[in-house]
Amino acid sequence: TQSTWVDNLPAVKLLIEEYNYDWINDDIASYENEIMLWNIMHALCRLGNTQILQYFLQLVKQHDAYHLVEAIDGYERNCAHVACWCGNMDAVKALEDRLPKEVFQRIMLRRMQGYNCLTLARIKGHEEIVQLLCEYFDENVFHTLGRLNSDRSKSVREIKILDNCR
Repeated sequence: TQSTWVDNLPAVKLLIEEYNYDWINDDIASYENEIMLWNIMHALCRLGNTQILQYFLQLVKQHDAYHLVEAIDGYERNCAHVACWCGNMDAVKALEDRLPKEVFQRIMLRRMQGYNCLTLARIKGHEEIVQLLCEYFDENVFHTLGRLNSDRSKSVREIKILDNCR
């Protein structure tokens, strides 16, 4: 079951601003039977309350806590991987709008077990996210991805996805 805090921005603000909840160091352990090591950003990108996600992205910027959006779980997923896999377009847009360009690019291009966010969205059939990422990035960036990790060649799936960006 989902927690009630995910739909209650005033309650979240109260916890953070009045009760000094340690949102930077608190991991969400075993959230919905997922592997441990999720932080608040993983959970928000999965659950989809855009207002609360935007609020936390503002806090991340204020506290220079970008490590939270880049943190990976036991499956090598960062919060962008979770958003793209789950089809949470609002979370992807919030990450794009609220993060510095270099951080957004880094989390989107990071490989999770060989797959970047574009590949994950395409595999799950989230065409709106695929389109957004294809428009955001120059297709040459994605062509380069296959060469970034020399011990892995580009998969057939990635090549087909790259073709969809043209």
